[in-house]
Amino acid sequence: MRDADATSDFANIPSLLAKIDLVTQHGATPILFTPQLALPYDIKSCVPRLLGYAANKCTIDPGERIKLDSSLKYVIDWLKINRPNVLVFDQNELFCDGTKCSMMRDGIPLLRDEGGHLSEYGSALLGDLFVQWAKTNAPEILR
Repeated sequence: MRDADATSDFANIPSLLAKIDLVTQHGATPILFTPQLALPYDIKSCVPRLLGYAANKCTIDPGERIKLDSSLKYVIDWLKINRPNVLVFDQNELFCDGTKCSMMRDGIPLLRDEGGHLSEYGSALLGDLFVQWAKTNAPEILR
């Protein structure tokens, strides 16, 4: 599940529960990463080319994040009741601050391709963000 349309498909819930239960049975803490926001165009169009301009700014309306979060609310609330050991990490914190969502940081793309895969830079930043989150929410997984 990557985008807001995919999150409305609840057919994947039994598979998700099976994976959560498997992780739990092996003594690990299940952590659900929320689906990341998706650009409707290739990230490469956000990088300035020969003439010094980029075709797109690589920003996403913050309302898209609100829609995505809203589409996940039922599942996350249900998990909190029925699988209280599941933790939820919102990876969209990487892209969004209080006012805007951007797939660029300091002029560097956070994604590497149109498939939504993180760039090396984006991966490093997400890793740092996850470690900060884990210090509070799952300190036992850090060494």
